Amino acid sequence: MAASLKIVLFKGKKHSDDNHPIQLHLPGEPSKRKEIYKSLESEWDKKNLRLKSKVNNSAFANNLLSEEFAMFERIGGFKYSPAILRDMPCDKWRYKLHI
Repeated sequence: MAASLKIVLFKGKKHSDDNHPIQLHLPGEPSKRKEIYKSLESEWDKKNLRLKSKVNNSAFANNLLSEEFAMFERIGGFKYSPAILRDMPCDKWRYKLHI
């Protein structure tokens, strides 16, 4: 299951401030997604699947992406309820420092 887990910039949705959500994506039937952060398309590094280093708070955001990805690999994906996932430690920092 963890082999197909990906971090993606989801271009199918755009927030009012022109940011797109960065999501953990687990393809399948049905596909499951969890929004972790948000970013402009121009700030996203498609090759490395991270924010570009010139972006404000990129170190924080990239660390958050890595932590969430590792956590989901450890717990086995999306098999837990949304309430448990919402209360995971990394979620309390969501969007806090994004400018």
